[in-house]
Amino acid sequence: MEVEVVMEVKVKVVMKVWMRMVMKVWIAVKMAEVSRLGLGSVELQVHQSLFSIPLQVKSVINLLFAAYTGDVSALRRFALSSMDMEQKDYDSRTALHVAAAEGHVDVVRFLLEACKVNPVPKDRWGNTPLDEATHFGHHEVVTLLQEFHNKYTPVEKISADKDNATKNLDSMLET
Repeated sequence: MEVEVVMEVKVKVVMKVWMRMVMKVWIAVKMAEVSRLGLGSVELQVHQSLFSIPLQVKSVINLLFAAYTGDVSALRRFALSSMDMEQKDYDSRTALHVAAAEGHVDVVRFLLEACKVNPVPKDRWGNTPLDEATHFGHHEVVTLLQEFHNKYTPVEKISADKDNATKNLDSMLET
């Protein structure tokens, strides 16, 4: 009798996990279809006990999906709605990482020029968008990222470099 109850519980757990996986795949397919048809964003209603995604996670997913598919118009809508265009996923990858890895020059240009995102963010493995574009052989994206990388120097880094230079000069003068 106890074996049957344990088996029944295991089956229910497996079914619930399986249903969540099926729902995730279904949602991804529907989002791709909506994006392909140019219908904008889609609201999906799913029973909350099966599948619930916090609003911020949805925001990151939508942003990275638009970068992945090269959908500049969706990214423009997100930027106009004051969405943080530098949001990161669980691997600390940004839309710029994804667009660079996919070779979407227009998306990379939009993020850098219009949104003024940081051109050198690092993901959890220490890779930058430039590393991604280089790895996947997207030469036009590499060139664009190098141009912005050369222009971009964080303010903190400039002041830290000046402080270090002053300390180094002072120590040279003391000897």
